[in-house]
Amino acid sequence: MDPAAPETATIKVTIDTGSVATDDGQMGQTLTGYAWLNSGSFPTATFTSDEIVSTGEGTYDALGTLTIKDIAMPMTLPFTLKVDGDTAKAQGGSTLERQDYKIGSDVDEETLDGTVKVAFDLVAKKS
Repeated sequence: MDPAAPETATIKVTIDTGSVATDDGQMGQTLTGYAWLNSGSFPTATFTSDEIVSTGEGTYDALGTLTIKDIAMPMTLPFTLKVDGDTAKAQGGSTLERQDYKIGSDVDEETLDGTVKVAFDLVAKKS
């Protein structure tokens, strides 16, 4: 992404749903199971955006679509971008409602919060 022309950028991120990790091995197995991410049937989740807008010095919003378990919903993903020579660092995140994606549908929100934070911290080098 060229910070001087964010409108020309596109983003596509693919996440391996089976890569979820926790300090609790049993919980990790639960998260990849049928009622949660169902990694066996849906091995990836994706975020795509064709519209990136500058919101200030080094800050942006990627307006796109998050797809989990074949359920696609709009998402705004705020992030910062710092480019130093051939290295770019991006950090950001957003929230989602797990029930919108039928994640953990066997657990109600009184037991487990329905809002999930999504965050990323990436470093990329130009080749």
